[in-house]
Amino acid sequence: MQAFEEKDELARIFQRMRRITPNGIMILMKSFYTTYYRFYKPEQRENKILLLSDVHFNDRISASLKAILRRAEADEPSLIIIAGDLIDDQNTIDTTAERARLKSWLEHLGAIAPVCICLGNHDYFRHDAEHGRIFTETSVLSDLITDIPNVYLLDNVKFENENHFVFGFTLPPNYYGDNTYECHEQLDILKERLDAIKDRFAKLPAKKTKIFVAHSPLFLTDPAVQEVLAGFDFIVAGHMHNGAVPPVLQDFWRARTGLVTPSKEFFKKYNSRIGLYGDKLITLGAITTIQPKTKFFGHLSGLFPTYIAELAIGHNTADERKPDIKSKYERW
Repeated sequence: MQAFEEKDELARIFQRMRRITPNGIMILMKSFYTTYYRFYKPEQRENKILLLSDVHFNDRISASLKAILRRAEADEPSLIIIAGDLIDDQNTIDTTAERARLKSWLEHLGAIAPVCICLGNHDYFRHDAEHGRIFTETSVLSDLITDIPNVYLLDNVKFENENHFVFGFTLPPNYYGDNTYECHEQLDILKERLDAIKDRFAKLPAKKTKIFVAHSPLFLTDPAVQEVLAGFDFIVAGHMHNGAVPPVLQDFWRARTGLVTPSKEFFKKYNSRIGLYGDKLITLGAITTIQPKTKFFGHLSGLFPTYIAELAIGHNTADERKPDIKSKYERW
């Protein structure tokens, strides 16, 4: 398998900065920001799930990808979920070398546990020099992932094994807007797509952990949407990048409103911060907080930690009334 080699010298510099910055100024020496969720589910088998989102695969994040592999090997989850935007755009894996690098990483993950991936808006578009961002009808990930053992692309289909039932929900590209660089999510389109595919999860297994994975969490707390998804134990989403809140503000700014949304709106009251909304929606942070296509600002992504989450199903009665949720910075 092809090794994950850091090819970008500027990225190397940012990685060093994360290790040498004094604790009193920055807390970024600790590169993982892990949110732990533990829920009491006595009717289900105890298991642990690693949750990732918004990898935005590019040539600057090899160190993060390696660290995630080490973490997954150490934690031994029974399932790994990636909630969309696996790639930064389809141009990212145009070359044989980059396709092989992404495929190698997924193969390593699949050797640890089953990997379930849903599609996000970045998985559906490519950049064109003349026309800018162009959405495509299908994602190149469909072909890439097809033959990777134990890795499943859930495009409005389910994954099921002895302990888990996972449904990956794909929204049509027009849900996110037109071919501009801004997102304009629309509730009506979400409801229409959900209504069209809800028969695929009409009968959910009682004793398995049931997870609905969608890329955008924006309207997933809408009462009508919640009614359709009532049978799921958890709803997992990403997309919001924790509102791009800098790590220095993360621990004392508790507002659920982020700084900026994917639609380039500031201080909107969306479910954009990482955390639990209601009793089942988990909004994840991003592996790559600021995408490389933002040019200079893309390099600032190295100043953000790698956001991951762990979801544990347990039989501890102490968690019966309230789930045990905690977050902390951890070194790679």
